[in-house]
Amino acid sequence: MKRFLANWLPLLVIALLASMSLWLRLSTEEGVVRPSQGDGPDAIVENLRITRLTEDGSKLHMLVAKRLEHFQKDDVSELTKPVFTREDENGTSLRANAERGRVSKDRDEMFFYGNVVMTRSAGKSEPEMRIQTEYLHVLTNKDIARSDKLVRISEGPSVLTGIGMEYEHKIKHLALHSQVKGSYAKRKR
Repeated sequence: MKRFLANWLPLLVIALLASMSLWLRLSTEEGVVRPSQGDGPDAIVENLRITRLTEDGSKLHMLVAKRLEHFQKDDVSELTKPVFTREDENGTSLRANAERGRVSKDRDEMFFYGNVVMTRSAGKSEPEMRIQTEYLHVLTNKDIARSDKLVRISEGPSVLTGIGMEYEHKIKHLALHSQVKGSYAKRKR
């Protein structure tokens, strides 16, 4: 038995050292993407600011958030205090903010939750429009915003409420789906 240990012990020590050095090299390599363990985020960004540009380099829209957590499992990003801003060539802007948000994996859809406020800035012939709800789904490439919850819309002194809405920003079309109530005040010219 002593002879067996004497012959194999050096080989076992060498094999152990070789496997430990391989493990150490693999665990410290930079640039290696390792999957997240469990359901937690695989990336966290504080004070996020992303600007998406058009092909000619002008600003298309901007996303700002206090915190972003990306989850590799379903490739979505959760946002804390998100603010989405879209500026038009005519100088008006559309801004949506909320307590929480989510960005789809293809980055073309945003979901806003909790105390959602969407504001269209005043234009040359129209007052500011403000939409308040608890949920908003924004299709960023189509300039469409939707909600299936209670919404309150104010434009100048006029106020509308209803359940569910769709707003197409490019053509300035707003549709409320049900239980619509409101008061309309004539615009001053």
